[in-house]
Order: sequence, then structure tokens, then C-alpha cells
Amino acid sequence: MIPSVRAVADRFIFDTATVKYIAAALPPGGLDRVVASTGWTVRQLIHHLGSATMSAADALERATRAEQLLPETFTPAEFNRRAVEESRSMPLLEVLGLLDAARDRMLRALEAVPEVLLPATFGRHTLVELLTDWSLHSVQHGLDFADTLPELRHDPMVLNWLLYADYSDDAGRTARQAKLLAEVRDMYAAGEEG
Repeated sequence: MIPSVRAVADRFIFDTATVKYIAAALPPGGLDRVVASTGWTVRQLIHHLGSATMSAADALERATRAEQLLPETFTPAEFNRRAVEESRSMPLLEVLGLLDAARDRMLRALEAVPEVLLPATFGRHTLVELLTDWSLHSVQHGLDFADTLPELRHDPMVLNWLLYADYSDDAGRTARQAKLLAEVRDMYAAGEEG
């Protein structure tokens, strides 16, 4: 696999594993807690990540066939509305199954990307820029999990995911990340561990 594409694949693998870890560690009722920034439940947010990855994999497959990335009728708002409605009461195992299937499909699509296609432009972005953006989608929602699930906020796996994320292009997320880092520093300075 091309190194820049391998980095994207690794990101999808790592982020999917971390979201699944969070799902496995959910406190009672955590799956149906509402995420303040989106108005969705944790269940719907996890489903959103899976459905968005599935859609991105579909777009990548289209790109490798020299087709238009998205149908003319595609709108993010309608896509998200349908995904949120579809997952309202979906069992967790089904939601996680979608997340796994989306990761696997994305990995297959990434494996098929020819190097000559990476600098090709789609709209205002090259394919490699789009791939990088798509690979960062889950971690961009990572702070939503931390804010909605305070029981997991200081979990070492969650902290590893969120404190190493690069949110430098988003002032709001950068501030939220800095707040989390300050909390962790204060916690360790006080001799606590969770």
C-alpha cells in the first residue's frame, strides 16, 4: 500500500478500535445519552461514524473508477438525518457491525487506490487531501464522547486518542482538548488516577 494511503488506513483502524473500546466500556444508560454538540445519542453518533465511513468508501471506489465521488442529489444534512433516524433504536451490536463493515470496506478501497490518482483533484481538494480529511472524522467527534461520557473521560485509552489528536485547525476543539489536558494534569498533580 502507498505510504500516504497506509497512514490513512492506520487511522481508520485505530479510530474504529477506539470507538469500539468506548462502546464496550459504556456506563449504564450511556448508549442513549444525548451528545450536546449534535443532539444525537451516543448510539446515533457511533452509527454516524460507521455510515460516514461507508459513504466515504463508496466515494473512494467511485474515484478509482473515474466516476463522480458523490451523487448529484447528495447533501450532508439529508445523509445525517437518515442515518440518525435509522439508528434511533438499533441494537449496539448492529451499530458496531456497521462500524466494522465500514472499516473493512474502506481498507479494501484504500488498497485499490492507484498512486497516480492521489494528486487528482475532486472539487477543491486532491484525493489524498480528501482521504486525510475522511480519516480524521472519528477523532473529530472524539471530544463529544469524552464530554458525554465523563466516566470514560480520563480513561488512558481515550486520553491517548484525544490528547494526541491534532485539532489545530479548529479553535473550539483545540480549547476543549486543552481543557481536558489541564484536567488530567490537575488530576495527576493531586495524586489521583481516575
